[in-house]
Amino acid sequence: MNPPIDPAPTSLLVFPESESARRQALLDLFAEWEAALGASLPPHQAHFADTFVRDGFYPHYFSQPLKILFIGRESLGIAGCDYLDVLLSSYRENKYVGKQHLNIHRFHSRLLYVAYGLLNDHVRWEDIPPADEIGDTFATPEGISFAF
Repeated sequence: MNPPIDPAPTSLLVFPESESARRQALLDLFAEWEAALGASLPPHQAHFADTFVRDGFYPHYFSQPLKILFIGRESLGIAGCDYLDVLLSSYRENKYVGKQHLNIHRFHSRLLYVAYGLLNDHVRWEDIPPADEIGDTFATPEGISFAF
């Protein structure tokens, strides 16, 4: 089990204008799901709706030559947070997921390697830069992006 991740103090999720409406629609859907979850639970368990974790697409996803969606379940102790916001900070700034450096974190380094390889004309595995380097420009106009 991974230790909890501290939520990002300030969001790095800056979406281009062309993606803002899609991001807002997704946030509205998540709010609706959270409300429905809270309403469906017995009163003494309604607080569990506050643990809902939002995800979706990272900035500049829709400008990628391929639209990559990773589907998975990752329990990181981020109840009630935005998965994208927390992990983007790990990818770009602190380079750690929990107590593991991004380059040795098996799950997240591989997400970045696979996406980088696919989005860069299927570059050879050994020619893919380290995950912390990919993270420097992840979800920026110059970098790669994906959805989770």
